[in-house]
Amino acid sequence: MRDQAAVLRRMVQRRTPFTRVIAVTSGKGGVGKSNITANLGVSMAQLGARPAILDGDLGLANVSILFGMNPPYDLRDVLSGRQRISEIAVSGPGGVLLLAGGSGLYEIANPAAEQLDHLLASLSELESLCDVLLVDTGAGLNESVIRLVLSAPDVLLVTTPEPPALADAYGMVKVIAHRSPETRVHVVMNMVRRVGDGKRVFEGLHQAAAHFLSFDLQFLGEVPFDAALARAVVEQTPVVLAYPHTAVSRALGRLAGTLLGLPTPTAGGWRGLLRRMWSRGG
Repeated sequence: MRDQAAVLRRMVQRRTPFTRVIAVTSGKGGVGKSNITANLGVSMAQLGARPAILDGDLGLANVSILFGMNPPYDLRDVLSGRQRISEIAVSGPGGVLLLAGGSGLYEIANPAAEQLDHLLASLSELESLCDVLLVDTGAGLNESVIRLVLSAPDVLLVTTPEPPALADAYGMVKVIAHRSPETRVHVVMNMVRRVGDGKRVFEGLHQAAAHFLSFDLQFLGEVPFDAALARAVVEQTPVVLAYPHTAVSRALGRLAGTLLGLPTPTAGGWRGLLRRMWSRGG
């Protein structure tokens, strides 16, 4: 494992200079999306990358809570024009950079389209600060979530093997396939009870997307159900730091390495993000 980590670090150092943007989303809440995002960010930092997390689950600020942090500024200040986005960035656990979302306010949970466009356009300020940006979107299919999702060339779709979660994940896939068919969607099957069940369940989702939507899904991997994760949430510490030798932490480390090793999208970086933003939503 140590040799593998060294290889991944060298690979990260050879990567192209622009920042990769990955939206992390789900069809519904309760599937562990924000936990996956937070721990992937820390795992990427452990592998030598410079990750940042945009807590884009507007109105909830889940990543800040999972990190046990209360930053002085958050996305409310960016949306209102009081702060630049680079000014709200703070260092989180393991060296991951955090751009906190505001909590408990309707206006930030439902930003105007112009505010969201301003937020996305300002992300280029982070180019010198990170080489991977994970955007933790809200759950569901409201328009602010969809705009964040469609602005990224790579989407990490988190779901569980439960039928309601799969049905809602398929709903997100339908939106992406219709509005942005070139987007690369990588599925993470979370809370898997038996090794291999995640891949087996994914095959059904993959076949449905291919048959009914002519859309290709990629399987990134599965994360096992592990009580250590619940303990880490209570402790407000990422599980990969609190319990690094557990099955869930090892799985998250593998996912982080796989993500960092993916081919760079042709329309990547900030210019690619801006092109996608303007072509999708206006």
